[in-house]
Parts: sequence; C-alpha cells; structure tokens
Amino acid sequence: MRHGTGEQISLSGILRCHKCRRGLVGHKYKQRKSGRIVRNYVCPPSDRGGCGGTAIAAPTVDAAVEEALSAFLCKQLQASRTGLDQSAGTITALRARLDQNLARKSELIHRWSEGSLHEVDLSEEDYFTMLSALNRKISSCRDSIATLEGTPPSPVAPEELLTNWTAGSLLQKRAILKRYLHSITVQPPLPPSEFNRSDLVKERLAPRWKTSTEIAA
Repeated sequence: MRHGTGEQISLSGILRCHKCRRGLVGHKYKQRKSGRIVRNYVCPPSDRGGCGGTAIAAPTVDAAVEEALSAFLCKQLQASRTGLDQSAGTITALRARLDQNLARKSELIHRWSEGSLHEVDLSEEDYFTMLSALNRKISSCRDSIATLEGTPPSPVAPEELLTNWTAGSLLQKRAILKRYLHSITVQPPLPPSEFNRSDLVKERLAPRWKTSTEIAA
C-alpha cells in the first residue's frame, strides 16, 4: 500500500493521539490490489511533531462522532424548549402573584383612607406593618419578572445548531465540534472479544467536553 497526500477532513486536529497528545491528521491511500480508496486518521511521524503511533479508520470515526453530536444537540434543543416553557410558566405565576399583592395593597390603603381598618380587626400599627410587607413582595415579584424577561437568548439557537450540524458545511461542523469539545483522545485498539470482533471504534474514543461556562464564553 502506498500512502498518498493528506486530506483535511472533519476531525483532523480534533482527534488526539493517546501517546503524545498530538492532533491526528486525515490521510487517504489507494490499495494496490483492489484499487479502493481508504481514509484514516493518523498521528504524524516524529519529524512532524507526533509519534506516529496511533491510527484509526476515518469513516467509522466520522459516523460515530456524527451520531453522538446529533444526539447531544437534540438533547440541547429539548432542554432549551423545556427551559422556555418553564420560564413562561414562572412568569405567568409571578404576574398572578403580583396582581394579587397589588389588589391586597389597594384594598388595605382604601380601608385605611376610609377609616374602616377596625372592621377587619386591624390597628394603625398593623396597617403599616402589612403595607411594608406587601411592598417588599411586590418589589420582589417585579424584580423576578424583569430578570426572567431580560435573560439574553443564546448566541446561536439550538435549532440552528442542529441544522448546521446535520446539513452544514465542513467549516460549520468543525465550529460546532470546537464549541462543545476540547478534543477526542483516540485510545489504543481493544482486543476483540469472542462475540464482537469489530474494531470497537466507539470504545476507543474519549471525548473531553467543555463545561457550560466554557461553552457560554
């Protein structure tokens, strides 16, 4: 088999060698007998900063990462929709509580101005104590509503991220990968078991995910 020139494909530089931590690069070569084009990711040789000790089939890795990120972004989308629903429900409840407290305050002030506090067994001292408590509740409700309504949206909507991942260009997909991942370490090949003699590619991949703080930055 003769190696050809390198081909920059989606996971080049994102996959990492477990030995030297160098980014793997995409390569392709043509088999002499079958003429079939084979693609893989390899660690560069020592004269290019790597160790040359790690290689993995590109199509299988690409498919595994495609599946994993699609599932991850679907969960992000669902979580985003759930969060919006919960925020809307919370705002509705806060507005109802605010209206209730405003109505109680209005009724209390009306009784005080009409001199009818005694009809509900309230003294002047009770009036000012209750009025102060209602003012605090009203202020708290308004602050909470303002905070929820003023929450800035995500720079990129989950729907757009999922679309860009499933149907986007190479650059869009790489940008999404780099947004959520530091890297994916490629571990050594696992010995085949009696029941599974495949290359066990998924088990060789160890992603290093970014934290929510790093993603939001």
